[in-house]
Amino acid sequence: MYDSLNQMHQQILSILCIIRSSNNSNVNDNRILGAISTLLNSTKNLNDDIHRINRESGHYQHPISIEAKQWSIFEKLAQKIDGCIRGVEINQNLLYQQLLLLKERVENAQSTSSDGAFMWKITNFEEKTMNAKFEQYKSIDSPPFYSSQTGYKICLGLFLNGDNNTQDTHMSLYLVIMQANYDAILSWPLKLKITFNLLNQLSSENSHTVSFWSKTTSSSFQRPTTDMNIAYRISKFFPLNVFQQNKDQFVRDDALFIKVETDFLTKMPEISLNDDANELLNDKEYTSTTDDNLCFKICHADTT
Repeated sequence: MYDSLNQMHQQILSILCIIRSSNNSNVNDNRILGAISTLLNSTKNLNDDIHRINRESGHYQHPISIEAKQWSIFEKLAQKIDGCIRGVEINQNLLYQQLLLLKERVENAQSTSSDGAFMWKITNFEEKTMNAKFEQYKSIDSPPFYSSQTGYKICLGLFLNGDNNTQDTHMSLYLVIMQANYDAILSWPLKLKITFNLLNQLSSENSHTVSFWSKTTSSSFQRPTTDMNIAYRISKFFPLNVFQQNKDQFVRDDALFIKVETDFLTKMPEISLNDDANELLNDKEYTSTTDDNLCFKICHADTT
């Protein structure tokens, strides 16, 4: 098409030259008419080329238009697929969290004791210790356990970095009597000897043991009128400096074990065996625990 345009340009120039140099009108008219005729033919050929090119470009544009539409459809489909994948990932994460929660509940149910003895396994010890130090969760809870199948319902709370009185110096251990189905036929106030063992996993004879008798005058050991009684504490359960020196004996595979034993048969002495065990006063300030399924809140107040 470029050659045709160039040829037409030359023909127009020739006609103009003939007109300018015209002396013999007849001869020049014939030459002009011939040149114009040739120019018309070239113009016709050029128009034909233009129509042909338009037709051919139309053929190409149609597939291109189809491909553009298909690409747009593919893009929208890809966006929908990407959205579905993200939704599946979110649901998968939620299901995984629910599965972990269900697993924990099953493990807690399996670990629930009804013979007065209870082994509390505290997992993820390092993480929970850091939480206690930075006061994200000061205390952790045990699953509830029972003194017998129709007996008293009990749970524990542990301050890994100490409570208000012993922060950064001792672990503090709490015992809570909870409301249960058979409280009406049980003897109150609760009279028992309780023994806590912080297990030495390398040498059982070197486990740390603390025992005390329940105080019959304490509200902690009366029949519960709410979900749970005021917690009873051993504020200085275990010195943290001693624990740190022997940590590799008490903590293995990032887990700590506390064994609880209840004794209803031994006669209670007149004087408590452990003067460090004190009732936690009923104050308005509370510390929530990490287990949402256990209604366990420990009053947080100073005692003398």
